[in-house]
Amino acid sequence: MIGVYEWYNGATYKSYVGSSIDVVGRKYSHLRALRNNTHPNRHLQAAFNKYGESSFEFRILQETAKDELLATEQFWIDFYDATNPNVGYNILPKAGRTSGVLRSAETKAKIGNHSKYRWTQDAYKRNQIQKRLHGTQSATTVQKKVDAISKTYKITKPDGSIEYIKNLKQYCILHGLDDSAMVKVSKGKYKHHRGYGCEKFQ
Repeated sequence: MIGVYEWYNGATYKSYVGSSIDVVGRKYSHLRALRNNTHPNRHLQAAFNKYGESSFEFRILQETAKDELLATEQFWIDFYDATNPNVGYNILPKAGRTSGVLRSAETKAKIGNHSKYRWTQDAYKRNQIQKRLHGTQSATTVQKKVDAISKTYKITKPDGSIEYIKNLKQYCILHGLDDSAMVKVSKGKYKHHRGYGCEKFQ
């Protein structure tokens, strides 16, 4: 499986985000290094030594295409603020090579269905974001992050019917639409996208 994963420490709510063209194989290579106290990420190794293997959970965040792997990993690193030592174990701010990654807004926005359906629930989102921030940011900042994910949009379909949605990215994936184009429609820059209208409802 090609995808993005995290090692989640339930004792501290901190995460390490990574990616691989063989996620299952990467899981066990991490475990071998951690168990042997030879993992190259000193922060993750120190936490593993302190809290124990039972405190860590390996989670697959998103399955993706090979050519979108680094961009997808970067999305999750940024989303979880994984290089912030208060909430994450990642050392490098850029996925892959230290020279960074070239990413389009469209590619960054392609969030898969796996592990994402729960984020349509505002209470779940708020709870998870608060856990990840672990008290390092204000309630106002947390609310802004929740709101950024959960804006309501009024969608006018090509047949004239209307639908109200919360997750624009997921809606676009399911209907074969370009979410960046739909955002431009919602801002009045485009009249429609493939016959679909889009307005911010609240």
